[in-house]
Amino acid sequence: MSALRGCAPDIVFVLILLVGAWVLGSRTTRAHRQSGSIAHQPAFDLQFFGVALMNACGRGAVGIVTGDREILPSATGQDRIDRAPVGDFLDGRRERVGCDRIGKVASMPLDPMLRSSSYLITMASAAWRLTQPNWPSIDALMGGLFAVTIAASYGIGRLGMGPIASAIVAVFFALSPLHLSGLSNLRDYSKAPFFAIALLVCGVLARKRLTSIQTLALVVASGVVLGLGFGMRTDVGGYLPLIVATLLLFTPDSMIRSWRVHVGGALVCLAAFLSIAWPVIAVHAGGNTSHWAILGFSHEFDSALGVRPGPYRLNYFYNDGAVATIVTAFGQRTAPTDGDTVVNLRNYDAFSRDYLSTLVRAFPADALVRMWAGVLTIANLPFSDAARRSSEYGLPMGLLPAGVVWALDQRRQWLASLNGAGFIFLTTAIVGIAALDVRLAAFIFVAFCYLAGSSAIQFQPRHVFHLELLTLWILSFVLAQAFGLARTGCDLRWAWPVCVRRLPVTASFVVVIAGAVVVPLAAARVYQRGSAERLLSGYERAPRDPVPPEPQQLEGGWTRLGASTLGAHADQPAGSTRAEMVVVQVSALCNAPSLDVRFTYDARTPASDFSRTLSVRTPPEAEAPVDVFMPVYYAGADLPNPRAYRFSGIDIPASRTSCVQGLFRFREPSRHKLLLEAVLPRNWRDLSLFQSLEVAEHPRTYAGGVSR
Repeated sequence: MSALRGCAPDIVFVLILLVGAWVLGSRTTRAHRQSGSIAHQPAFDLQFFGVALMNACGRGAVGIVTGDREILPSATGQDRIDRAPVGDFLDGRRERVGCDRIGKVASMPLDPMLRSSSYLITMASAAWRLTQPNWPSIDALMGGLFAVTIAASYGIGRLGMGPIASAIVAVFFALSPLHLSGLSNLRDYSKAPFFAIALLVCGVLARKRLTSIQTLALVVASGVVLGLGFGMRTDVGGYLPLIVATLLLFTPDSMIRSWRVHVGGALVCLAAFLSIAWPVIAVHAGGNTSHWAILGFSHEFDSALGVRPGPYRLNYFYNDGAVATIVTAFGQRTAPTDGDTVVNLRNYDAFSRDYLSTLVRAFPADALVRMWAGVLTIANLPFSDAARRSSEYGLPMGLLPAGVVWALDQRRQWLASLNGAGFIFLTTAIVGIAALDVRLAAFIFVAFCYLAGSSAIQFQPRHVFHLELLTLWILSFVLAQAFGLARTGCDLRWAWPVCVRRLPVTASFVVVIAGAVVVPLAAARVYQRGSAERLLSGYERAPRDPVPPEPQQLEGGWTRLGASTLGAHADQPAGSTRAEMVVVQVSALCNAPSLDVRFTYDARTPASDFSRTLSVRTPPEAEAPVDVFMPVYYAGADLPNPRAYRFSGIDIPASRTSCVQGLFRFREPSRHKLLLEAVLPRNWRDLSLFQSLEVAEHPRTYAGGVSR
């Protein structure tokens, strides 16, 4: 009874947070839907909810095709569907639809991406079976997921602070505009509660001394929960290694004395996860994980992460089609085949893994620096995020309750004043905890770096919104401890001798952590210096064939060069994509500070238009020309979208044609495994051949190739 009374404040706070978060989450989801943001979700979401609708109406898992009003599979004769109400419902223009409005539907197999979210489809279908298909049910479902996330965040707070401070963590997380923006997409948001639960489990394992039975029960339950989450959003599988690592390395019990419990617990956790997730794993087929990682090197993430590029780019477009083109062409160069290499087909996953492996082996330091950039960015995320107004995240402010709008504005003002202090709070928390318990400090360091560093794979709001919880916990913990010490001087008198006695251990911990960050990065940069120089030197030495300029005048004051040669490439074999490397030599002959060079494609759709412009700084008059290397691509005639893209030529301002001293293409592009964009001045070997952190480093770089 006394134990129950001791838990009373926690029970009250959890109940209040559950109810309040459910109301806020449901209202915010409804506001997103009413504003139209959900109605304009990508094709996948129309397919997802279409399958859920068919399931709820007893039609089974039916695949959906998209197109102009072609949301449901085509049917003929008596099987024709009444498309108007169903299409309007899936587009968000109707609140509800009856199952009797749907005729017979021809069954179609689900693609791997839909099958990998089969548990989420089942959950949405269950909500509609209870109430008949309607959007308010999805609003309530999203509110429930939001409530679980907020309640778990309170539990995480209680591992290091009191009830009030923990409630503040939960409330600030609930009122995050970035967090609330995630409620516009069920699939993207579904990982949030599993993230919070996994973090809570790790915290309990690291903080509490549990019995063997309690440990095994906890890890089995977490394996089951994460297995369910994997069937909703496969990203959830990434939380399993953290639980296993915590169990093996960071529990209070000695690994030597309790190794059977630790190892056995790790095995049963993995077994529990596999037993639940296996139906999804069996159809996931790799899930094109390498494809998503390659996308993470896109240039738009450079600015989001605060990363300064070198004189080359590992990837430019954040575009599935562009990455598929690069990988398919790579496969054709390195392991020519007679057929399908496009996304989700038989060769693509192997080719994308090989391409990513080749890229990281050549540029390991860039992969590391992006990971550390993710850590620094997440450490400051709530504060930099607060500098932006809530409407910038697509939050429909006019449809939210006035009290919520006021609270969002107050939160923004309070946190914006701390912008730039995230790293200070993080290091203060880790070093302060290390002064009392090195094991816990190591756990927090590893967990934060693992979760925050993985954000660099694709640093987008929909992928990182949940990570604000990490920094909000750090901030609240530091402030709560500082407040406690300031309120009771006796605590400081007690803590000071302990900290002095543990100073050597704390200092050693700080040195080890600093070494773990600096030494691998420095070693990787030494290695990358050689690998990048060999790659770029190979570009310089590669045999080239001159391309006749044959200028063609275009509208708008542009001139196209090389169109008759580069734009008239023969059709490629079935299912293939061909890559070439084009070289443009830019000199100072036009007497201009820079030259805009536009690499133009003839494309059927905007998504397959890989055209882009480089603003190249012209060299001083006495120096050699700047070489601009650009891989260009041609689609094979029998790809799913025949001639979807074809490189057309190089456009430059008509008044600056004299800036182009030469135009070439590689004679044998197939001899180069990696074909990367590079802008190389005469002294490129003296530059820093690696990416760097804008906030902390000032390497020697070349700013002569700026994308536009």
